[in-house]
Amino acid sequence: MTFNFKTTPYKHQLECFELSKDAPYWGILFEQRCGKTKVAIDTAAYQYHKGVIDALLIIAPNNVHVNWVRDELPTHMPDDVKPMVMLWQSNKMGLKYMQKQAQELLKHNGLAILAVNVDAIITPKLRDYLTEFFRARTVMTVIDESLDISAHDSKRTEIALKIGRRSRIRRILDGTPSDATPLGLYSQCDFLQPGLLGQTNFFAFKRRYAVLERRDVGQRNRMCPDCVNGTPDGEVCLRCAGTGWVGNREIQTVTGYKNLPELNERLMNFCTRVTRAQCADLPPKIYQKEFFQLSPKQRKHYDELRDDARTEFQSGTVSVALALTRIMRLQQITSNHIPIGGDFAPCPQCLGDGCEHCLDTGVVEEPRTVKVVDEENDPRADALERVVSKLDGQGIVWAKFKPDVDTAIRVLKKLGKKVGRYDGTTSVNERVLVKEAFQRGEIDVIVGNSRAGGRGIDLSCANWMVYYSHDWSLRNRRQSEDRAQSLKKQESVLYVDLVAIDTVDEKILETLRHQKNFADIVVGDPSMPWL
Repeated sequence: MTFNFKTTPYKHQLECFELSKDAPYWGILFEQRCGKTKVAIDTAAYQYHKGVIDALLIIAPNNVHVNWVRDELPTHMPDDVKPMVMLWQSNKMGLKYMQKQAQELLKHNGLAILAVNVDAIITPKLRDYLTEFFRARTVMTVIDESLDISAHDSKRTEIALKIGRRSRIRRILDGTPSDATPLGLYSQCDFLQPGLLGQTNFFAFKRRYAVLERRDVGQRNRMCPDCVNGTPDGEVCLRCAGTGWVGNREIQTVTGYKNLPELNERLMNFCTRVTRAQCADLPPKIYQKEFFQLSPKQRKHYDELRDDARTEFQSGTVSVALALTRIMRLQQITSNHIPIGGDFAPCPQCLGDGCEHCLDTGVVEEPRTVKVVDEENDPRADALERVVSKLDGQGIVWAKFKPDVDTAIRVLKKLGKKVGRYDGTTSVNERVLVKEAFQRGEIDVIVGNSRAGGRGIDLSCANWMVYYSHDWSLRNRRQSEDRAQSLKKQESVLYVDLVAIDTVDEKILETLRHQKNFADIVVGDPSMPWL
């Protein structure tokens, strides 16, 4: 059967697709940034066209499932499968419009796609709906970051295995499937097909691949079974240290692993492992998004300010500078802070033309005190921690506002990173020292503002960048991205945008993707009809 890709695969993606496209189960074990999600999406479209499936169930960590819906599926899923996509939101499933959408998905005349958070699969509401979903559709199930089901005795793993038994096609996706221990592979592979690794239960698998040691615990009131008849040649019993007594309970602990070459050989019978070093055809820039939801308190503030701004903009009396300031304020709420107090005045440094000091708005608000929107939650900071904890090597975090730089530095230090600051609060001499230390490898991450650090400096030892909050200027975005590029560089650079769902973040990135300045859009129509 001829299959037409929506986006052209790279060599390693095509090889994996051709090898696994007809298999009922497969593991796509690509290192991060190698494009494993696309292979799974192409496989789902191929199986749909073959008439094998008519539904795709995506199980992924929180916010990763959002990325599938908002980014990966629109980019890679062919339109001719007539997809209908639903994002399961547990807190909204009591609403009538969500219930209606859920019922429409069951009857959809095309590929029905349901994306769920892995933590939700244990909830009764989703389990009940999945019963209907499997009864109505023939399903391919993908578990993204399958390490989440590596604990063989967890409720989440138990439910995932039941889902696997009911799925016609099954895929696991992970870059580090054995990060916990090699024993974590058992349940991931059991989801694909029972017995794939040669054992019919976890305990037999454990005995085969783990080095086990008996240990006595509890009150020492039991005669040692190893030396009850004495030890040869007067040696001291290793189990009881010569006391003759051991604990009243005995447990087995894992002290190491064995037969790992055999385990790896079995794994490669139904998995494709790809490292970045094997992907010579990857582009110099790889883009990803990390989506997150605002906390309820942030959402309340954001919606109130957005509604007020809409009313102002629709009146037709708002200046461009004030419109930009309102949009900037919405951005700040998504980063969990908001300036309060003071009046608007022309920027004293650029007199209204726009500069680094006023963030290109032409106006400033003085005096300015910063208020934290939600003292207990900071979803953007949590998103940064999730992203950076999975990245190796040196990187750069760009942020638009000073409080964002402060927060990013705090998060990175919590992760044990050596951090250098590069923004308007640092002197020219300090910036030079930070840059030189970064290039020598003495600093893990530079955190700064793209206006201060995104132009004219060489930071090419960085292999990833995170945009914590977003600049409106297309020029600044391009310049900041290129700091990590070099003619001598062989590796691709990963660029990750943190995106608050249903906020101005999405509008800014959409504008930049279409090679436009967000500020120019506002200037063209200060009423902001799409806000």
